[in-house]
Amino acid sequence: MNPIVASIIDTPLFAGMSGLELNAVSAFLEPRRYAKGEVICRKGDPGTEMFIVRTGRVASMAVDKDGNDRQLYEFGPGRFFGEMSIIENEPRSATCIALEATELLVLEGLDFFRLVWEYPMIGSRMLASMAHVMAGWLDEASGFLHDLVRWGETARKRAVTDELS
Repeated sequence: MNPIVASIIDTPLFAGMSGLELNAVSAFLEPRRYAKGEVICRKGDPGTEMFIVRTGRVASMAVDKDGNDRQLYEFGPGRFFGEMSIIENEPRSATCIALEATELLVLEGLDFFRLVWEYPMIGSRMLASMAHVMAGWLDEASGFLHDLVRWGETARKRAVTDELS
């Protein structure tokens, strides 16, 4: 079996694809290695490629209002990132850094659109997988915001209620 296919067969991005489809996709994927602490992409850079973590871990970082780096998300094997920059043709929204020695599979934006054009079933499966993952992220964020609002409401009640009332 093609070594790239072997590493993507269980990746959510390629869920439900046949061996032939996985082989077609693997032809467009370029392996790249990053050392621990190495920047993969920076916020504001043009988003010309997306990444799939083959091995290692990657942190998505942003600068908070105090100027401190804050980790937004961590991507491990099988996870992907950078897809929205190529789909929307927008700059990167965060800086991504290798947390350890990491190998990524890189899909150039032009190759992504070529896949969608030449292999519409592959493209539609990839886009459906991306939408599924994004829905999960939105559910996570929604739960976090719900907890935050509930905590704020509890704090407000404590602030206006004394121990006797």
